Amino acid sequence: MHVGHRRIMAAARELSARLSLPIAAIIPLDNYKDGITITSTDTSKSANTLPSHRLMTDAERFFALRQEGAAAIIKDEMSDDMFCDAAAIVCGEDSPFAQNPKAFVIPLVRDDKNNVVSGELIKKLLSEGDAEGAARLLGAYYSFESEVLHGARIGHRLGVPTINQRIPKEKYTPRSGVYFVRVRICDMTYNGVCNLGVKPTVSNSADDIICETHLFDCSCNFYGALAKTEFLYYRRSEKKFTSLDELRAVIEADMAAAREFFATNPKSI
Repeated sequence: MHVGHRRIMAAARELSARLSLPIAAIIPLDNYKDGITITSTDTSKSANTLPSHRLMTDAERFFALRQEGAAAIIKDEMSDDMFCDAAAIVCGEDSPFAQNPKAFVIPLVRDDKNNVVSGELIKKLLSEGDAEGAARLLGAYYSFESEVLHGARIGHRLGVPTINQRIPKEKYTPRSGVYFVRVRICDMTYNGVCNLGVKPTVSNSADDIICETHLFDCSCNFYGALAKTEFLYYRRSEKKFTSLDELRAVIEADMAAAREFFATNPKSI
C-alpha cells in the first residue's frame, strides 16, 4: 500500500462518512482467484492474511482480483452486476474502473522527479537500498512480519545476540546489507541493526536469505514470537570478513552508527 492507495482510501472514508454507507475494497492480487470475496467476518480467510490488509481496515467487504481479471469484468460488462448496489466508486485515474459513471477519480500521485508512484518504483528503490525513499512513497517504513527462528547463535558468541527471521514469500526482499531497523514484538518496540542476506562470513549458503537483527537494550528470548521489522535506513552492503574478530569490530561500528542515527532522528524512535 503506497501513498496513492492511501489517498484513495482517504477519499473513500470521507465519502463513506458523508453518505453513511460502508466501504467495499477491490484489491488486485495475483495470489487469489478472480472473483474471490472476503468479508471481515470470514473465519476461513481473515483479511489479515492478505499482503495488502492495511488497505482494508475500514472496509466491510473485499474483492481480490488479478489485473487482467478486472479488465475482463469490464469487457464482459459484468461491472454493472458488481457495482449495482454501489453509490460511488473511488479509484485512481489508471484504474480499469475509472470509466464507470459512478467513479470518483483520484489523480495519480507523483514523486519529486515527476515519476508516478507505483509498486514497481518502490521495488526499484528497495532494490537499491533506498529505504528512506521507499518510505516516502509508501507513507510508512517498508516492513515485514514473521516468526522468530532459531539460529546458529554466532551473534550470541560475539556478544551481539540476534533474532532471526525470514521474509515471507509474498513480500518483496530489499537489497541485501546492513540496515537500521525498528522491531515490534510482544507488545514492545526496539531499535536495532539487522543484516539482511546470506551471512557470507559464517555461512556457505548463497541463497538462504535471513534477516538477523540485534535489538538494543534487550535480552529477552523471543523464539517463536511474531516480530514486525521495519527498514529505516540502509548503512552498507553485505561483506565477507576474514575473521570473526574483524566481523565483531564492524558490527560494533554499525551499532554505534545506529545509536547515533536513532538519537538524531527522534521521529524514528
